[in-house]
Formats: sequence, structure tokens, C-alpha cells
Amino acid sequence: PPIIDRELFMRVQEKLKSHAAFSKRNKKNDYLVGGKLWCVCGNRMSGNGKYQGDHIYYRCINRILNFPMPKTCHQRGINAIIVDKLFWLKFYEFLSSPDQLYEQAERWILNRQQGEVKSIENIDELKNELSKLKKQEDRLNKAHGAGAFTLEQLIEYTTPIKKQISDIGGRIMALEERERSQGASTMPTKEQIKAFAQKAAEKLRNLNFEEKRAIIISIVGKVIGSQEQLSVAGHVAL
Repeated sequence: PPIIDRELFMRVQEKLKSHAAFSKRNKKNDYLVGGKLWCVCGNRMSGNGKYQGDHIYYRCINRILNFPMPKTCHQRGINAIIVDKLFWLKFYEFLSSPDQLYEQAERWILNRQQGEVKSIENIDELKNELSKLKKQEDRLNKAHGAGAFTLEQLIEYTTPIKKQISDIGGRIMALEERERSQGASTMPTKEQIKAFAQKAAEKLRNLNFEEKRAIIISIVGKVIGSQEQLSVAGHVAL
């Protein structure tokens, strides 16, 4: 029988997975939105290190998921320095703007009352991604069994996939739990939002990378990126 309740268990699992996914020890370079960035094709984008000079990039992992078959996504990598700088600039502008915060909060509350609020992440999309990852892992195991590559290569190819499978499985369970326990919300006053924006503007100035990163991990749910634009979803507890 369980010795702790399900909600506490899920919170601990999410924390452990986020520690592994976002640990600075696992990064050779600093990626501000790493782990939160997705390609327009629906796959994640990961930091790809220095390439052609001193630039670092976010690149779609489609090429890894499809290995040993050819990649099916042909989106170009996006410069991580530019993405991170632009993201933080717009993030700061939003959180320090009472008008933008009030507009979004008002729209969110109205949509919630009308039953139209959706989760930052879609459970069906996550389940579909989970299925793709499991199929990819199965293909790699079969390719190894056919002698396509060594055991060491198999471990190298499947380790990131196994981590993603574990991460997505935990997120699906957490989202399902959150949907069951979601309660009513109250609209903040304009004065409260103004005070929040003023405090945010003050606190967000001159932060180091680790401090910015911690805020993004806790607030941002998903960033969909291409060389043309970034689309950001998140949840700010006013």
C-alpha cells in the first residue's frame, strides 16, 4: 500500500526529473530556454554546442529520433544567443507591464469561466509523443539486434530517449492530476497587478544566468521556436 499520497508523490517525481533535465552539470554551454523549447514540427529542440565558429544553436532532435533513418524535419537551427536575449527582453517587458498582465489575466479568467481554458501542454499531444519515442526506442533495439551498431552506440542513442519517455510520462500523470484538482480562481485588482508589475520590474533587473533560468523553469511551460518567431506559453501566479 502507498505510504504517501499521490499528489505528493507526483510533485517529488516532477522535481527529481527537472533536477536531472535542467542540471547545469549536464550542460556544456548556457541555454536559457533549454528543456522548454520545441520545434514547429512538434519535436523538442536541444542545445547543440558550438558550430561554425563561436555560435551555439538550438536544433530539432528529429534527426536523433529518426536515426538510423533520414530526418523528416528540415527546420534550420536557431542561434541560442539571439533566442535567449530576445526571449528575456520580451519576458521582462511582459512581467513589468501592468496593462499586459491585466489584459491576459482578464482573458484567462473569462475563458476559465466559460470552460475554454486549456492546459499549457496538451495531454493527447504528449501521449502521441510518448508513443513515437517508444517506437523509436524499439527501432533502435531492433537495429542493434541486426548488427547495425554496437552496444555502446545503442546506449548512447537510447539514453536521451529513455529520459524523455520518463519525463513525458511524469508530465502526463501530473497534468491529469492537476485537471482533476483544478479549482476556482479570482481576478486580481488593477492595483494588485500594478504592484506585482512594479516588484517584477525591480527584481528582474541585473539577474545572473542561474537566477533567470530558475524563473523560466518555474513559470514557462513551453516555447515553440523557429528562425522567424517564438511562441511562449506559461503560468504566472499573480
